[in-house]
Amino acid sequence: MRIIVNRRPAKIHTYTFRINNIKQGQKILIYGASGGVGTYAVSIAKALGAHVTAVCGQRNFNLIKSLGADIVFDYATTDFLLIDDAYDIIFDAVGKITFSLCKHLLAKNATYLSVALTPMLLLKMLTNRFTDKKAKFTASGMLPPPKSRAFLNELKSLMQSGMLRTVIDRSYPLEQITTAHEYVAQGHKVGNLVITIN
Repeated sequence: MRIIVNRRPAKIHTYTFRINNIKQGQKILIYGASGGVGTYAVSIAKALGAHVTAVCGQRNFNLIKSLGADIVFDYATTDFLLIDDAYDIIFDAVGKITFSLCKHLLAKNATYLSVALTPMLLLKMLTNRFTDKKAKFTASGMLPPPKSRAFLNELKSLMQSGMLRTVIDRSYPLEQITTAHEYVAQGHKVGNLVITIN
């Protein structure tokens, strides 16, 4: 029997996109789009009406397009920092790009989000509170129960409609959890891993 437990969709939907008021037609760039966080981010952003630009490896282009990305760039052959565009949200789904590095790609009143809270990001969060380009760390937090319920119901609808799906790269039995960690550490996992418990 397999039971898949994954809190990522709720975190991404609620804390990354809903709290930051993503709106229909906004442009979002997702860096690390083919990972466990990125695959959900692409689907959720598209379901919320965003125009999605994704950055990932070329071997994952078809998958990322099937999840809803409008434009996909290969990080190995395209320097996304040279893209001539401006985004309402840049979401670093793997913690590998900095606010300073991609600030020029942010539109006015735009937001940079990252899953990695570094000392530099913390400094930027404190010093740019009054500027038109914001840096934010995205993580789960506490919301009032009525707001949490509303967000979770919206997420449930996305899942039931098929607009949100879980991408599973591999499955490992619990006895091979060390092997699973080693695979993740290689940095080329697509979507999520499943650990089965018998």
